[in-house]
Amino acid sequence: MVLVPRVKITVPPLPPGFVARPELCAGLDAGAGVEVALVCAPPGYGKTLLLADWSRTSTGVDTAWVGVDRDDNDPRRLWAAVVAAIAGCPSVPQSSRLHGRWVWRPGVQPQFLAELAEVLQELSQPIRLILDDVHELVDPDALHGVQILTRIKPSTLQLVLSSRLDPPLSLPRLRLAGRLRELRAAQLAFTPAQAAQLLEQWGLRLSPQQVEVLHRRTGGWAAGLGLAALGVAESTDREAFLTHFCGEAHPVADYLVGEILSGLPEAAQELLRVISICDLVPIGLAAALSEREEAGSVLDRLEHQTWLVTTTGPAREAYRVQELLRMHLLADLQRQGPRRVAELHARAARWWADQDEPGPALEHAAAGRDRALLTELLHRFAIPLILAGHHGPLRRALASVGTSTTATDPWLSLASAPAHSEAGEGPAVQADLRHARQAWPADGPADGTGDGTADGTGT
Repeated sequence: MVLVPRVKITVPPLPPGFVARPELCAGLDAGAGVEVALVCAPPGYGKTLLLADWSRTSTGVDTAWVGVDRDDNDPRRLWAAVVAAIAGCPSVPQSSRLHGRWVWRPGVQPQFLAELAEVLQELSQPIRLILDDVHELVDPDALHGVQILTRIKPSTLQLVLSSRLDPPLSLPRLRLAGRLRELRAAQLAFTPAQAAQLLEQWGLRLSPQQVEVLHRRTGGWAAGLGLAALGVAESTDREAFLTHFCGEAHPVADYLVGEILSGLPEAAQELLRVISICDLVPIGLAAALSEREEAGSVLDRLEHQTWLVTTTGPAREAYRVQELLRMHLLADLQRQGPRRVAELHARAARWWADQDEPGPALEHAAAGRDRALLTELLHRFAIPLILAGHHGPLRRALASVGTSTTATDPWLSLASAPAHSEAGEGPAVQADLRHARQAWPADGPADGTGDGTADGTGT
């Protein structure tokens, strides 16, 4: 007989400072008629606490709780815990066969689960079975058993699964059949108002602007907010901490590495690392940066299995990495040396240029401090930017290339003049035109046409 620790089948207590999420509990209640519910999000999103709160506030149904751990990859231990949790529900009568002897044995799993389903069907009141941390299950027999239960589940049982990753349980089939209720990181993320409440519960009264900074950086990730609160409490300069709070803060970095990145294959980590130079990453750019044709497929899997990336755009054609994680990965990339970072920025600049997108092309060339590439792109895109009235990207690129380069390149001097004119900088316009005349080749304009004057008109 397998002994089941009481703590394993007890609904966890709620910590001091817990912020209730009644709208999420109401959503779970609304899905009570759905056969399987899945709460799926990475560590630190409050999955366990949400389900614990729901179990306490939604009192119309008994909850059988099982905290899954690695030892449950022994199916005997897993199913002993499930039976003990259900048998411990107040609505299960002492006469129920659930109080008898149940022992899982290899080779008889289908019969074992069929008999369990039959006994559950005899119950007069429904039971909610919560399997928390299902991602711990990797044993084929244990996973197959949960899969069988989703298929033959009796009407008296609502199955609720909590996991960091999508469990391999034919979720598309359940979704298509309308048998699946899902809560994911997007729904679990705190709103700014909830973030403010959470921080206040932890003794921090921040201004709306300060809360907005933390919310933007963390994306409403509860663990990230907690790590930020810890840093703020220990900081002697609150404003400086909030300004510089990022994925390189020691508690944040330790959490990101220990709880999140360590669970990803190295190839996926490297893909996220190289695209961290961009805020917005189209699929084609991800492939160019990583030199992996399947980059889009990898990002798609990460979006569906984790919180690490999200898609944007009407055709879901671009991805964003969660901000704290991106900052951590970017700092890690920079430690590999400036040459590596510059190479990636140059690759991104050329990709955007090939898409006829001068703004991001110039920004990446400038970020990579590649003056030759930046000059090349300015020669190509200056006139289109001027005609489109996009003087901001042009001015920033010219500032990056430097006044000495601009002054000795007649084409850049001429491109600089309308940018300065638009900003109302008359003396700078005159200086640009003077530099253009002085730098112009004696035998004519840079393209070999005209008569050698700056404007090609002979005047």
